[in-house]
Amino acid sequence: MIAFRGEIDLISAQELRQKLTGAIKDGKTRIVVDLTDTTYLDDIGLGVFMAAWKKLRARGGALVFVNVDPKIAKTFEITGLDELFAIRDTRDAAIAALDDATSPSS
Repeated sequence: MIAFRGEIDLISAQELRQKLTGAIKDGKTRIVVDLTDTTYLDDIGLGVFMAAWKKLRARGGALVFVNVDPKIAKTFEITGLDELFAIRDTRDAAIAALDDATSPSS
């Protein structure tokens, strides 16, 4: 689980990239990103998520998000990434979505 607080923009995206890349290098293939305390998400942050998703997918893994902020949800919707990423309202629902995303029938 990676939780991010505050804004995800040009300045903070590097920290986010490091957290995700570090988790993947450590062998994690199923990652929940908790955006509950995130107040802003721009296209740079979305690019970081896309890169991590591609790496995880190549390893048979999954990336799932927790989000309750309507503005961040709109960012995912406008870009169409809400169709690609599993986005849930709670950590428990996100963890369950990880199980669904990596099950053999997926």
